[in-house]
Order: sequence, then structure tokens, then C-alpha cells
Amino acid sequence: MPSLLNYTVLTDPTSLQASQPGAPSVGTVYVIVSNTRQSDVRWEYIDVEIPVGTGPSDLTHDPTLISASADPD
Repeated sequence: MPSLLNYTVLTDPTSLQASQPGAPSVGTVYVIVSNTRQSDVRWEYIDVEIPVGTGPSDLTHDPTLISASADPD
């Protein structure tokens, strides 16, 4: 079954840069969830998984540096 909601991921800056030794890169990742249907969609939660570690595909090595927020509008 297809998802009832649409998801878009945007970053600021547009291309997140890899950290250089001694100079962490800082950026913002936006997960935009929208309902393009004619009727309401009820949901209880949306899980967002953050890749944590020191590998090339990880977003951070320290998840305590991430601040999450939600705007229902």
C-alpha cells in the first residue's frame, strides 16, 4: 500500500559538507511531511532515523548535538 503522506528531505546548506579534522561541519536537515489528499490523514508519530557513527554514511558521531523540533503547520 502506498504511503498516505509525502516526505521530502532538504538540507541547509544544500550540500552538506563532510567534516574536516578539528572543524566539524554544521547543517540543518528538514524532513517535510505533507498531505496532498482531499481528506485528513491521521497519524500518531513519524520516526526519523539518524545514522550515528564515524562512517562515511553517518550524519553525526554524537547524537546529543542534534536538536529536533516539529512544526505542525
